[in-house]
Amino acid sequence: MADLDVRHDEPKMRLPAGLRQARDVVHRARWARLRIASLGHVTAAERPIIASGVKVAPRARVRLVRRIALGRDMYVEVDLDVGADVLISQRVAFVGNEHPLDGDGTVFATIAGEALPKVELVGDNLVGFASVIIAPCVMQRGAVLGAGSIATGVLEADTIYGGVPARPIRTRRR
Repeated sequence: MADLDVRHDEPKMRLPAGLRQARDVVHRARWARLRIASLGHVTAAERPIIASGVKVAPRARVRLVRRIALGRDMYVEVDLDVGADVLISQRVAFVGNEHPLDGDGTVFATIAGEALPKVELVGDNLVGFASVIIAPCVMQRGAVLGAGSIATGVLEADTIYGGVPARPIRTRRR
């Protein structure tokens, strides 16, 4: 049985040479397009796997380490640090804290020149389909966020979270 084709340096399914080359060209093109569209505010120690439609807001900065996969239609409007071995599913949004509070007219706002709020995925994380992470937020090593969840604050290490707002479901077994 063939292993999943996750990274170039791991065992992979044997695709015909032409398909492997085409896949690599697509990944390189998506990486180049993302770097150009973000005005160079996206950096990585190793080229990530990027699905189509990944968008980064003009002032946002994204720092990636290695063995990272970014899902289709991901959106980032904060400073985002992503550690090693992270999978971000489709339609995930990393948003700031420029949102009304309690309906009393009070609004958090990021003013031009001020630092954007930050989200950090320490490593070995999974962010489920259509989740929203509101900055400031830290997903500690091994934390998992279930599909459709909304999270903020600190997500403890090796814990699975889900719901709106995200709450601990159980500890991750390793």
